[in-house]
Parts: sequence; structure tokens; C-alpha cells
Amino acid sequence: MSALCGVSNVEGERSIFPCNSPQYLELGRPGTINCDFGDDFLGVYWYNSTTLLDSDQIIYYSDYNKDGTGYLSGEFDILPNGTLIINNVSLHHEHVFTVVMFRTKVETTVPIYVMVIVTVKPSQRFPKIDQCGEERVCLREIDHPVMLYCYVNDSRPAVNLTFATRTAYDDHRLTSMSMFQQRKYLHTATVAVHLSMKTIVKFYVCKADEPPTLMENNHSAILLQSRGGADVAKPVNMFVEKGDTVHLNCSFSPMLYVIWIRRESEEVAHNIAYRIMWKDYQINHTNARYSLDDENSLMIHHVTVQDESVYGCVTGDGIQEEVKAFNITVSVKPSPEQVTVDGCIENRNCLLLVERTGILTCRLHNIRPIVSMQCRFVDNLSQNKFQKGKLTNKTSPDDSSYDVAYSSEYYIDHESSDKVTVECFVERNITLQLKWPDLATELNLRVLKGTKKNDGPGDKDEEELLTDLVNLAAKQATLKNELKKRYIEVCQTMKPLPNSKRSYCIDELYIDGVLKVMSQNARGEVKWLELSSYHSVVGDKSAKYDRVIIQGDSGFGKTLLCRKMAYDWCTENQSSPFGKVDILIYLQVRILAESSLSEAIKHHLLPSDTTLRNEDIKGLLSSASSIIVLDGYNRVPASWRYESSELNLILMNEAFQNSQVILTTLPNCLPQSYASITKKIKLVGFSDTIRDDYIRERVARNEPKAQQEIKSFFNSNPEIHKFCHVPLLFVFLSNLRYQGAISTTNDLTKVTEIVQFIILALKNQEEADDRSGQTSRDTTVIDSKLAFEAFDVLINPETGFRFNMENLKRKIGDTLYENYIGMGLLIEEHVFHSRCSPRRYQNVNKHKTEVKFYHSILLEWYAAQELSRVAERVKKRQLWTILDKVNPLNHQYVFRFACGQNQKAALKIVNYLQEKGDDYRKFAQVCIVEQKGGFDKVRKTVQKLCSKPVIIEDDDGELHQRSVVQLLEIASKNKIRIEVLWLRDLSVSFSRAHRVLQFGSEIQLPTLETLQQLSIALSTQLTDVEFAGILGYVSLCKQLKILRLRGCLLPIETHCEALSVLKENRVSVEWLLPLSGMSRYRLNLQTGYWEDDGKPLTDDNYGSIVSILLLLQMFTTVQGRRNRGWGGRQPPQ
Repeated sequence: MSALCGVSNVEGERSIFPCNSPQYLELGRPGTINCDFGDDFLGVYWYNSTTLLDSDQIIYYSDYNKDGTGYLSGEFDILPNGTLIINNVSLHHEHVFTVVMFRTKVETTVPIYVMVIVTVKPSQRFPKIDQCGEERVCLREIDHPVMLYCYVNDSRPAVNLTFATRTAYDDHRLTSMSMFQQRKYLHTATVAVHLSMKTIVKFYVCKADEPPTLMENNHSAILLQSRGGADVAKPVNMFVEKGDTVHLNCSFSPMLYVIWIRRESEEVAHNIAYRIMWKDYQINHTNARYSLDDENSLMIHHVTVQDESVYGCVTGDGIQEEVKAFNITVSVKPSPEQVTVDGCIENRNCLLLVERTGILTCRLHNIRPIVSMQCRFVDNLSQNKFQKGKLTNKTSPDDSSYDVAYSSEYYIDHESSDKVTVECFVERNITLQLKWPDLATELNLRVLKGTKKNDGPGDKDEEELLTDLVNLAAKQATLKNELKKRYIEVCQTMKPLPNSKRSYCIDELYIDGVLKVMSQNARGEVKWLELSSYHSVVGDKSAKYDRVIIQGDSGFGKTLLCRKMAYDWCTENQSSPFGKVDILIYLQVRILAESSLSEAIKHHLLPSDTTLRNEDIKGLLSSASSIIVLDGYNRVPASWRYESSELNLILMNEAFQNSQVILTTLPNCLPQSYASITKKIKLVGFSDTIRDDYIRERVARNEPKAQQEIKSFFNSNPEIHKFCHVPLLFVFLSNLRYQGAISTTNDLTKVTEIVQFIILALKNQEEADDRSGQTSRDTTVIDSKLAFEAFDVLINPETGFRFNMENLKRKIGDTLYENYIGMGLLIEEHVFHSRCSPRRYQNVNKHKTEVKFYHSILLEWYAAQELSRVAERVKKRQLWTILDKVNPLNHQYVFRFACGQNQKAALKIVNYLQEKGDDYRKFAQVCIVEQKGGFDKVRKTVQKLCSKPVIIEDDDGELHQRSVVQLLEIASKNKIRIEVLWLRDLSVSFSRAHRVLQFGSEIQLPTLETLQQLSIALSTQLTDVEFAGILGYVSLCKQLKILRLRGCLLPIETHCEALSVLKENRVSVEWLLPLSGMSRYRLNLQTGYWEDDGKPLTDDNYGSIVSILLLLQMFTTVQGRRNRGWGGRQPPQ
């Protein structure tokens, strides 16, 4: 039996064979047997077999009517052109169908046979190569011959698979072995080929023949690399400056693939990037550390010392291949960028008082590689000379640089002048390709002589003036040295986890997070612009910031950033602005509540036996270039009177005007007053790129496998991944996963669960390390005792959220206290208290040992346990009194954790927050997300909350924004009506591909089906694309009826695709402007133009609106814009 198919040879002419055969129909879905007979026929008759018996006739179409047993049963249908429809394809439809078409009643026609093959698509989207796992295209290394398998499981019909080698020109089929297995009506096809590598790289493709098309892609591929094959290339030496971007070129034409390899040692090498190019597709595999440009060159961004290695590339067209290698040596400019000389306070115009013989020592700090130095007398004609010196070096704590010292004995001839000039310089080395400026330093040596008498009672001779200068320089040197010792003690004893067994230098832990600075243009529009690094916190060459406030939520790295600034100063890091100033002060703000700045410096930063007086410190700060870093304004005692404090004068730029001042605090905890010149900067957490950098450079350095395992942990736990923009949580989790202290998969969805998970992991680690078995830890008792003390210190902020060591020991017991100190959750600090007469400062009893939590989030975790217990038991009035002592603006976590730990307490706390109104209502939203139990337990609370406007604004921290979005998702998913969503001062953009609105913080608002009204208040201008994007988002929210845009400048017209959907859904699009009272314009969804009372907005009227809005934006403050037109914090509906 033959199957006929039709092919049209002339464009526009219908084939005499209008049906293709075979035709493939998917099991369990409607299927179409396509046949096109046109419309000039008398009738089309379909038969369920190859015979034309009436009993086999299933459906026909004649005289514009359908009929037949198959049509009446609902199994079949037919289109006007004769195409047969099978409403639900089953296996018994797999056979030959016959169709007959009559143009006239007397015409003789030929039956057409169509073979139907029933298909089942496999669950896989492409043929799978066993070595590639779930990847469609992969790179694998082998060191021996290998049997390669490719398979497609559970398809119908069986797929015909073949292997081929791929070149840049074509494919060459390989001899292979095929196998087929059948299970019921499904088939598994496998093809196998044995491969032995004769070249470094070979590209193999597994193909599934068509038809039918059962998968998204019928090709998969593997690039096989012979392990160790790239060793044949001799590397080219390259010197790269730290911080630069490196381009390593690897060219070959035509190119099918390029592989970049990093060799860590003779035994260890791994692939870091590769690209495969073939015909119309391209596959890239890189990570955040490396990228490939359009020319396939490897780019290493912001090179660090850890990037020093041998890099090789293998490239080819599938027939020939080429190997190149580059030996990268990273150089680090010294800090400072010149030779320093012992005894010189300032290297510029240095004068040393010396004997005629002695030893001169010059140094280079934080340099890489090690260089040689020499000293010489500038006047080569004299008999003065230097002996051959000694060069020594010391490695920095992070192994990234060296401190190099050169000491040489000198002799100044008696016939020579008493004042000679000496130069200390770096010897040239042609093998070191260093493009550095001249590092040499010149200084004057003055030979000491006897003292001369003064010419007058008020005069000082040269040597007395020199002595005064030396005394002043000595005081500055004393201050700097004593501050450095204090800062180094702090900055070289850091721990990524509370229970880390070793201490780290801050440079081993710190990585730049995302920082944004508030910027305002000439029209008054406010935007947050991303800074290139923390170096820009104090401005740049074009603008210096004298007063800076850095805002960041708990756990976003404010204190770590302050310590990094202090350490840059300690190490005189010349690439950092903090390393270039004379003096840097780093203090906790709470200390200024009980003493002046100079007193605080003396008693909290300098040793008890310092010779410096308060007056000396104040004078040195006034005369030298300095930066004052004040950390933790949110931790000052509640009773402190800021308006009458020295800190108020400092922030108002009325004191220490020569110093740059940086203050850190929580987003909603700003000082009552500060200078108008103050720059606001906010920490917004870790991006995906920064997280990858942290894993690679700070957690699992030089361990690619461990790096991948940590990334897989976050990728396989998407709910945890949502909270990893919080640096503290990410650092905890990544380090715990690296140590194997937490399992690969978890079902954590809330901050409460994540922190509980972290603390439990820390406790389990500590118990596992306790091999003696003598210590019994009842965690319930420990937590309840410490929880009580934690909550007590939280509601009494005069303590600075710290404990007196002796009091805490007495209350929780010595054993439990030592357990917590051993775990690192509690930390001891020796501090000075000055709540007494200044005359008694020498009293040694003023130095006390205080105890604090490793981090404020852990303090709030334990305090929340007590709060949840109290909230569950006490009556409403008593609970309200207790909660009034805790401001959720400063301590959001204690409320979240309490709600996440205790369902009954959560209901009371949420009720309290809702009744307080205003900003407190916002925290009720995030507390609901944290509650324990299923959704049914919080349904009424969510309904009540969503019955009022839900607000998300730019001032909210990212964690808060994310939690509110999560709440809205829950409400929409559970069909709860959301009355009004208010987006205030948020930059938003629409992603059509993901059907979301994306905020400037990169948080995404999904489509909300139950949202009734969306209100957006902006002080900026929306472009045509931005406005069309918002309309596009609204068109996806099925129940939304009102879109209101306030205060922003919109296009006079729009003609986007969403208008037709908005019109069909009867959505009202309104534009509200504070012009005369409150002007309201409506968008005509038919014409795309704005209307005022039904009349189109004219060009003149629109021009007036533009002018007025620009004036308002130019002359009103941010707060004024926020309140204008409706007054107060609560938005209108």
C-alpha cells in the first residue's frame, strides 16, 4: 500500500496531493491531520481504514455540513478545507486513514492514504550525553579512552541517534552501536561510541534524526579535552598591575572552540572559561571572575594577587588546534608610593639630625614583587659613602605583598658640609617589567653640633625650632603608632563565623558590597547612583565629601566597612583614600554619649600609659588631614540628648571642620540634624557577581570543586537564595556549607528559619568538637536564660546593648557563660567608662570588661525568644507597654523572629503594629510573612492587612521590600483581594519576559491577579518605554481596575499594545498632579491621549504642565515632594 503526499511546485498552485504522509500526532492532545482541498469541492469523506466501506466512514463535510458517526460521538471533527481533527489522540489512532474528495457527483476520484504515527515527547529537552548530565553542551576532561553514550528515554516512536565529530565546516559521522528498549508503548534509544583522544580537544555531537520533532533541540554536544594536553606551550611572561583588567589574546580562524585553563601548580589545573561556536549558535561558560570578549580573549577584571598563575588557551576548528600560555605575575604598588626612611615623619622635606656615622634604614611597604634598594649621597664628589647594606623582607598577613627594608651604614666626612642630601632608591631590574613612577626619596641629614645661645629673649635658634618641629612630629607619630596598634588588634582578629578556630585579617574577609549615593539633578529629581567601590565614600578628585551618612540594614556590613577603612589607613594603602590621610579615627558612636571626641580617643583607642593629653589629640586632628569614622548611631542610648552634644556640632560641620566625617546607622535612624552638605550613601547588599567573588576569593580559594558545591547549595535552595543579598546571612551560610556543617537541600523559606538553622549548625559544630563528653548542653535552658538577659538589654538601650561581664555570669551561670564565649556567640571587650569627674580618669577601676553578641542580629534572635514568651502570656495593656520600648525601625528582626517562633505571640504583635499605624503597619506586613504554621492560620490577618493600602517605598530596606513582595505573592496566590498597592519614589521597569515589575533594588514584583488598584508616586519623568512597561504590567493583573500615577511627568500620548487589553478590562488610567488643588487626567484607551473632563489635553496645556512640574521639582525637597498634595505619610487611595 502506498501513501500519497502532495507537494506544490508552482507558487500559488495547490498540489494534486493535498495531504502529507506520515503525519505525527501527540498522545493525549488534540491532533490535526492536515489536508488542504481548498473550498471548491462537493464533499470530503474520511475513513478509519484503507477500505471505503460505509462502516469505516467516520466523518464527512458536504454542502457546508458535517456529519458521520465519528463527528456525532465527538471523537472527530473536520475543518472547511477538509482537514481532519482528532479531539483526543490515543494509541488506537495509529494506523492508515483514507480520505476521498469529490468535486462533482459524477467525478471519479483517487483515495488518499495518510499514515498517522502517535508520538510521545520525552521529558528531556534534548538527547542526553552521559558525561554531560543535565547540560546540553558540556566540556569534560579525560585521561584515558572512554565509551561515550547518548540516549533518549521514554519517547514514541524510538529516536534514531547518531554520533559525529564536528568541525567548523561540517560533521563527520562516526561508526557507533545503537540499542533500543521498549517498555509498554514507550521506547528508549541509546547510541554508544568508543573514543581515544589523539588531540588535545575534540568536539562530538549526538543527533536525533527528524521527523518527528520530539524535543526542543535535536542536538547535544560534548567537548572532550585530554587532561594535561596544554602543557606543550611555553608561557609568555606578563606583568600586570593589581586592580587592572587583563586581556589575554587567543586567536584562530576559523574557530570552533576556545578553552581557557588556569594552572595552580604542576599538579593542579582547571578550566575557567570556554566558548563553542558552530553555525547559528554559541555556548559560553564563564564565571563572574572571568569573561570572554568578542575576540575570545580572556578578561580578568580587577586583578588581585590571587590571580597570579599560568593561563593557557586551547583553540581550533575541529581539525587543527593551537595552544598558547601566559605566565601572569601581579605587581602591587607600594603603599605609600615612595621609599620611606626610618625617623622621617613626612617623606617630603625630611630632615634628620644625625651623627657623622650611623645606620640609615629605608623601606617599601606592601609591595610586590620584592625589589632591591640602595642609598647614595647626592654629592658624589665628597668622601661621604654608604657601606654595602642588608635587604630584608616580611610577608603581609594575607600573603599578597611584602614589606621590604634596606639598612646600610653611612659615613659623613669631617670635611663635608654639616648638611648633606641623601637619596634612597629602587635598583633597576630589566626582568621586572614594572611601569611605576620613580619611588626614590631624597632627605637631608644634619650633623648634630653644640647648642648656640639665643640672640634675644623671644628668639629661638635653628636647632630649637627643629626641636619644636621634632616634638610636634613625635606627638603625631605617637598618635599614629598607638592608633595603628589598636586598629591592627581589631582588624587582624576577625572571624567569618562566631566559632571559627582561627582569626583572619580583614583583607582576607572583606569584599566590596554594592554602595549607592543619593544624587539630585538640576530639576530636583533624586536618584541613587552606584559607586565604583568603597573608595568613593569620601568622594573623588572632582568632589570631596566632608560629611557622609552611610545607611544599611542590620547584617549589611556597616561595621566591616568601617574596619576596612581603618585597616587601609594602618597599612598606608595608597590605592585607598583612607591610606593617604595623616590620621584616621574609628570609634563607636555610643562612646560619644559619655565623653568628648578627644577623650574618647584617649581612653578607648590609646593605651592607658599614653603620654598624649586631650589637648594634644584635639590639636593634632585640627592641624593634620584626617578622617573620623563613627560607627553605629542607632546604638546610642535613648536618653542621650543629641542636640546639645559635640556630635551634633561635628555633623553640623561646626566642629572639626578640617576633618572628613563618616557616620553609619540604620536606614530609619538618622540624626535629628546634620549639615546640608552631607552626602547620603546606602549599603544595598551582595549582588550575584559579588557572591560568586566572595565564594571564590574568600571561602574556597583555589578549590574549584568546593566553589561549585557552595554555589549548587544556593541554586538548589531558591528560597534561601532570596535572602543572600544580606551579606551576614550569605557569609554564614557559605562558610558553613564549605565546612560541611549544613546539608545540601533544605526547605527554609523565612528569615527566622534561616537564622535558627545557622545557630543550630553552630551549636552542632561546637558539640561535635567537644570530644571529652564532659560538657552537657541543655540548649533550652541556655536559650531561655540568655534570652531573658538579651531582651532586658534590648529594652534598656542605655547599656549600649552590652552586658556587664560579672552580672551576666551571675545570672546565667559560669558554665553556660563559658559555653557561649567558646561558641563565639558572645564576645568580651575591655572598655573605659568616664561617668565621673575628669580629675579621676587615672582610676584603673574605670576599665571594665563588657560582653556583647557577635552581631546585633543574634542579640535580636535571643531577645525574640523572650518576647514571644512574654507576648503569649501577658494581657494586651501590659504587652503594649513592653512593646513601646522597642522601636521596630531600629530592631525589626526582634519582631520578625518573635512572630516566626510563636504563632500565638505573632497574632498579638501584628495586632499591636497595625493599631500603632504609620510606619509600624509596614512592619506588620513583614511579620505576617514570618509566622509559623500554614496559611489558614494567618488568612484573616493577611486579609485585614491587604484591605488597606500596602506601601513599598524607596527608603525601605531591601529586606523589607522583599518581605512585602513575598506577602503580596501569598495574598494573590490564595485569592485574597489586595485593595491598593502604593509604590512611592521607586524606580520601576517592566520585564515582559518574566512578567514582573523590577525595582531599582532589583527586587521583582510578580503579576498580582487579585490587585485592585496600583498607585505610583514619582518625582521623575517617565519615558515612553517606561510608561508603556507599567501599562503592560497592569494589563497582566486581571482584577486591577485603577492605575494612578502621581507627581511624575508622563508622555502626552501612548500607543502601546497593552491599551486594547486595558480597554477590554475596563481599567481607569489616571494621572494626578498637584497643580491647582489636585488635577486629574484620564487616559483615553481608544486614542492613547490624556483627557481633562472628556476633552483631549492640548499641546499648550501639556507644555504648561511640564513647566510647572519642572519648577516644583527644582525648588522642593525630597520630603516636600513626598508629602505634597496629600499631607502626611498615609497615601490616598
